[in-house]
Amino acid sequence: MSGTNLIPPSNDIDLSRLTLFNFYTNARSYNDQDTIESFELGNVAFGNEKYVDAINNASFCLINITDYHLAVLDLRAASRAMAGNFNDALCDANQMIQISPSTFHGFLRGGQIQMLRFNYIQAMNILQQGINCIRQNQIAILRPWYNFARVTHETHFDVFGALPNELATCITEHLTLKERTTLLNVCKLWRNKLIECGSTWRKIQIKPKDRLSMHHMELLGLVSEHITIIELLLLGDSPLYDALFFTILKRLTIKGCIFQTTASLFIALAHIANTLKELEIEFAACDEDNQTWDQMPLPFKTLLSTCQQLEKLRYHDFAYRASGMGSGYLAPGFKSNLTDLDLSFDRIGVYDMKQTIECCPKLKKLVVNDCESTIVDVIFDHCKKLEYLMLNNRFDMEMDNADLYLKNNPHYQFDMIYPDTGDKPYFGSDADADGGGIHSLGISIDKPSNFVALLKDNCSTMKTLKIAFWEPREEWSKLMDVCNFINLQMLSIYTREPQLCRTIATLLKKVPRLIWLHFSWPTLFGSEVWNAITGLMNLRLLELADCTANDQEMRTFFLMLSTTTIITINERGEEEELDVSPIPLDRIELSGNKGYQLDDIVEYCLPYIKTLRHIGLSWSDGPSVQSMSRFCGKLRQHECIESISFAGVDCVNDAMLSQLAEIKTLKNVYLCGLFNVTQRGLSCFESTVQLKLATF
Repeated sequence: MSGTNLIPPSNDIDLSRLTLFNFYTNARSYNDQDTIESFELGNVAFGNEKYVDAINNASFCLINITDYHLAVLDLRAASRAMAGNFNDALCDANQMIQISPSTFHGFLRGGQIQMLRFNYIQAMNILQQGINCIRQNQIAILRPWYNFARVTHETHFDVFGALPNELATCITEHLTLKERTTLLNVCKLWRNKLIECGSTWRKIQIKPKDRLSMHHMELLGLVSEHITIIELLLLGDSPLYDALFFTILKRLTIKGCIFQTTASLFIALAHIANTLKELEIEFAACDEDNQTWDQMPLPFKTLLSTCQQLEKLRYHDFAYRASGMGSGYLAPGFKSNLTDLDLSFDRIGVYDMKQTIECCPKLKKLVVNDCESTIVDVIFDHCKKLEYLMLNNRFDMEMDNADLYLKNNPHYQFDMIYPDTGDKPYFGSDADADGGGIHSLGISIDKPSNFVALLKDNCSTMKTLKIAFWEPREEWSKLMDVCNFINLQMLSIYTREPQLCRTIATLLKKVPRLIWLHFSWPTLFGSEVWNAITGLMNLRLLELADCTANDQEMRTFFLMLSTTTIITINERGEEEELDVSPIPLDRIELSGNKGYQLDDIVEYCLPYIKTLRHIGLSWSDGPSVQSMSRFCGKLRQHECIESISFAGVDCVNDAMLSQLAEIKTLKNVYLCGLFNVTQRGLSCFESTVQLKLATF
C-alpha cells in the first residue's frame, strides 16, 4: 500500500482498489523489450498488408507506454504534494488527465491533493469532472472520494484557521523555515492566517540544511512585507540571493557564505539599498575540510556606495587575507549615514581609515581590528562626535556597552536593584550625555602616549573603559596627568605584567564613581591595588578572571572586603553592634583561578561580606568538597544573598543544593556543567526560586 495516498475513513471504500499498489505493480511489469517486439511485429504486419495486426500491435505499445507514463506522473505528483509543493503536484495531476482523460487516475490524484490542502470544494469539482468523463466501470472508484469530500466540507472545522493570531504566531515560531513556508501553500485560509502573523516572519535564518528551493523563495515573497531581517549562514554561491532580498529588508547578516562573483550580490543589495539599515558580513577562512575558500573579495568602498542608507555595518574579512580595505571606489564628496562601524581586515592603513572616517560624519561607534597605532591620531583629529571606540579587539570577551553584556551573559540575567539609585546600572549610553566625547572605549595598542592623549580629551564623558596593558612602558606614568574619570562606571583591565601594578592603582584612584570592575589575568601584587579597590566607595560588581596571585595575597585581599562588626554607643548610651563594610559590594564573580586555591576564600571570606547579593563561581580549580559544604552552610545565615551561580564547579552536589535551598532570601540559582547534581538536589528549591540550568 502506498503511503502517499490520502485514505478517507469510510467503510464503504475498497482500499485495495483506491490505493495505487496494483497500479504500481502494473507499472513495474512494464517490459521495454515487449514494447519493442510489438512495435517490430507491427512494422512487419504493415509491410505484409496485415493492417489489423499492425493496429493491435501498435495499440499494445501505446497502452503499455501510457500506463507507465501515468504511474510515473502519479508517483511524482504524490511526492510533490507530500513535500508541500502543491502547485507542481496539481500540474502533474492535470498532465495525467490530458494523457488519459477516460481513466480515473488523474482525477483521483488531483482530488486527493486538493483535500490535502483542505480545499474540499475544489476537490469535489475535480472528482465530479472525473465522474462525468471516465468510463462507467470506474465511476465507483471516484464516487466514495467525492462523498468524503462533500461530507468533510459540510462538517469540517479548521482548527488552525480559527486560532487567534497570537496563538498561531506562537505555534509557527517553533517550526522550521521550510515548514512555515510549506504551510503558506496549504490553502488560502492558512496562507491568510500566516500572512497576518507578522512577527513570525520578521527575522528568518537560512542555513544549508534547510535545503530551500526557488519555490520556497517564491512563497517567502508572499510575506516579504513582514521580513525585515535575514541571516545567511554558510551558503554556497546560489541563485537564491536575488529571490531572498526583498525591498523592505532592513537588516541583513551574511556569515561564511561563498561568493564566486560579487555582481549578483551587489545587484541584489541595490534592490534593498533604500531600506537596508544594518548589514553584517563575515567571511570564514576555511570550509569544513579546512581548505581555504577561493573567493572574490567584496570591495568595502563599493559596498558603502551601494548601500547609502546603512546606519550599522559589521564587516569582518577573515578569508581575503592581504586584500585590505582599500578596494573599491568612493565618489568624490560621498557621505554615508553610518553611525556604527565595525571593521576587521588583515591590515588597516592610515589613509584608508582617514578616507572612511571622512565619509562618515555621523559616526558614533567605531570598532577597528588589526589597525596601526597611528590610526589613533586619525581618530583623534576626525572623530569629534565619536562616543564608542574600540581598537585592536583581541580580548576573550567582545566588548559592547555593559547593559547589553548584562543581557547576554547568563550570570547576570537576574534582576538587580541598587538601593542607592533604585535602578539597574546604566552603562555606555548617550541618553544623559552633556555633549560630545567618547563614552565607551576599548583599546589595545603599542603606544601608550596615543592612548593617554585620547583619554585627556574624553575623561569627563567616558562611562565604560576596557584596556589591555600588554607591556610595561614608562609612558604609562602619564596617566598621572589625566583628570579623574568622573562619569566612568565600568572598567575592564587585561594585563599579565606585575610591573604594571602601580599603573593600575593610579587608574583606579581616578574612577571615584566606578560601579563595575573586571580584571582578567590580573596579578594583584602589593597593597597599592588592594587599597585602591577598597577605596572605590560606589563599587557594586567585582569580577576576577584567571588570576595568577598566590593564596596568601588573595586571602588577604578578600579579608579586606569582609564585613567587620564594631561596638558603638547609641543615643541612649547603650552598646550596639554595627556591621561595617569597606565598600558596598553586592556581586562577586570568580572564574579560572590559576595561582591560588579557593578553599579559604569560600569558607572564611565570601560568607562574611554581608552586603553581597550575588556570588558566582565558574570554571574554577577546586574548592574541596568540605570547604564548599561549609560555605553553603554559612550562606544560610546570610541576610542578603539573592542569587548564586555555579558553572563547572565539580564539587557541588545534592547535599550542598539542599543547604542553599534553606536561604530565605534566595531568588535565583544558575547551574551549569555540574556532574554530581541530580534531580533530587534540584527538587529542594521552592517554586519561588527561579532555577536556570545549562549544559556545556
